[in-house]
Amino acid sequence: MRHCRFCGYTGHNIRTCPSRSQDSKQHDKNQYSKYRSRSRRCRYCRENGHDRRKCEQLKQDRVKWIADNALYRKRFLEDMKNSGIGIGAIVQSYDSMYMVGAIEWDAINNDNRYSYPICTLPIENMDERGTINFPSYFGTSDENREYYIVNGGRQIKAVNPASANAIEKSVPDGWLNGISHKNMPMHLR
Repeated sequence: MRHCRFCGYTGHNIRTCPSRSQDSKQHDKNQYSKYRSRSRRCRYCRENGHDRRKCEQLKQDRVKWIADNALYRKRFLEDMKNSGIGIGAIVQSYDSMYMVGAIEWDAINNDNRYSYPICTLPIENMDERGTINFPSYFGTSDENREYYIVNGGRQIKAVNPASANAIEKSVPDGWLNGISHKNMPMHLR
């Protein structure tokens, strides 16, 4: 229910209040038209005439980011299946053995290639928890890649890899479509 700030009654607002004089209403219209006539400037593209909500460049950039992210995730999943790095895989670094306990799928994005999405547990001491960073070539179109992970100068290789089918089943629904508002760059949100 509308409530008038001028007279206090319900059923109308201050702009249409019957208790206000025509001069007062005309003054408000003049003030509003002065405000509206000022040129708006978009905070995203810095062009005049629109604001961020109606920016076509921002909409196009969001669509492009989502498409690029979907392609990156598709390639990334293929690299995971080829390397055998998935939940339950046993990986080796020097003489230590680790089990992949979880994968933080939302952390895998085109703009966030140096995140730590793989959570590992050392087999000797299962109470400790660590992370492994995927190499920068995962998800890219580089054809000269080997399927081991370099983490802090040490090679990590899947000794007992997860099957491609198991890795495929562990992917969350909708992950391959590329939409990830949580990890979308701030300027595109």
